[in-house]
Parts: sequence; C-alpha cells; structure tokens
Amino acid sequence: MATHILLRSPFLLAVTTGSHLSAKLALTVDGTLRYTIIKDATSNVTVFDISSLSRDYYAASPTTLDTVSISATWYAYDAVNGGGSQIIYLPESTAGYAYDMNSGTATKATISTSATSVAAASGNTTWTIERICSPKYTPVLLTFINKNGVPQEQYFFLKSSKTISTKAEKFKRNIFQYTGNRYTTTDHQQQTFNKNGVNRYTLNTDYISEAYVNVMQDIMLSEYVWIKTSGSTSLTKGETRPVNVTSNSLVWKTSLNDRLIQYTLEVEDSNDYINNIL
Repeated sequence: MATHILLRSPFLLAVTTGSHLSAKLALTVDGTLRYTIIKDATSNVTVFDISSLSRDYYAASPTTLDTVSISATWYAYDAVNGGGSQIIYLPESTAGYAYDMNSGTATKATISTSATSVAAASGNTTWTIERICSPKYTPVLLTFINKNGVPQEQYFFLKSSKTISTKAEKFKRNIFQYTGNRYTTTDHQQQTFNKNGVNRYTLNTDYISEAYVNVMQDIMLSEYVWIKTSGSTSLTKGETRPVNVTSNSLVWKTSLNDRLIQYTLEVEDSNDYINNIL
C-alpha cells in the first residue's frame, strides 16, 4: 500500500534486526535506482533519511504540485561496511591472530600457519587469510592497539630501512694546564655530553586492498605500537620494540586513482639508543 510523505520533513527508515552490523539501502525514485548506501549499525539499528535523498528529484514550481514515486529496499549484513569477510595479510607459513568483540568481551582467534580463513568467535565475521611470499625482503611486523582497544597485527612486506639520528649538548671547557703553563691540542675544548640517539624505520606495505586505508589510519592514531622482525640480522634483530609513529599525514589511495595501492609508514623507537629511564 502506498504511503505519502512530505519531503521537506525527515522520514527515517530504520533497519532493526537482532544481529546485523551494517545495512544497505537501495532507493528507487521515479522508477530509477538513484542511491545505494551502506551504513554501519549501532546496537543492531541502522537509520536512513530517505526524504532528504528523494528531495533532489522534486521539481519545484510556483504554480504546480510535483510528486515523486519512492521505493526503498534494504539489506542487512553480518559485518560492518556491507560485507561478511575481511582480509588479513600474513607471510607464508606464519601464524597470527585476530581479535573480535563478543557481547562486550574481546575474543582472540588464532590463525594457524596454513589457514586460509578463520572465523571470529562471535560469529560476526570471517577473515580471509592471504599469504604473501616475499623472497627479497624480510617482513616487518607492527602490533598496535586499534580503535577498539584490542591488539592488531599488520605486516610490511616490501623494502624497509633503518636509520639513526643523534642529539647532544656541549659546552666549552678550559683546557689550559696551569702546571707547566701549557695546553694540548688533543684535548676536547668543545666538550660533548648527554649524547644519545634514536632509531627510525621506514616501512612499506605490499600491494593491498583499497579498504586497508582504515588499518593504516588506525596505526597512525594508535598510542601503543610495537615493531618486530622475524630475521636475526635485519632491523630490530627479532626483538619486539616499542615505537612511536612519526608519519602524521595519509593520502587515501583508491584503485581508480592509483591502480596499485601501497603505503609507506615511518616510526621511531620510543626509547633512546642508550637507554635512560630517568
């Protein structure tokens, strides 16, 4: 049965289920599909204002009354962003893990060395595991606390580099030796003290999915990040080290604009090279 609505006032279409995490609205106006919109759910409710969208097709006139015919169809999804799976990139024969929220509790799914997919304990999503073979470079692992407050892993598969920058204070000292009324040119008149350094790392992802911009954004916004390599001689020598992200801007890349999507991230050790806890 047709229902008439006033387009100058909001008309909210609420999608309510017991479990959906996102919903898609297909809005047809005057027999033509005009909008396809995906929104995440809040407490299993997704709300669309179809009045504001339909108003774009209203032909205003001072003498006649125009109407538009609206048809709205919605679809519920068991994962955010209108999907049911997410990709996790791992090196070949490497185990990992992924966290998910289940009734307010973080649950940890273990990924075996040969797994091609893993389901979240909550049942909300299934992660697809894509294995990356990197014979030339040693993958570098970043572990970070994401926006949901749980640990997340991200590997950087392409070229990585490590540099050290130093800083110091100095003062001019008196090198005159009163005994003997002389001085020696081998003494340091400009004396350096409190000299220290910090390691910096430039990391490059492999060519990844367009949606992975959200992961890169999460890393840049994280307050707790750690770096580790699997090799015994490269970068951190297999150690897990706390780092701070120094990259402070991110260009969102798309397959339309950039074709292949790859990101570069810069981080630095959060501890000095010569550690001083004071």
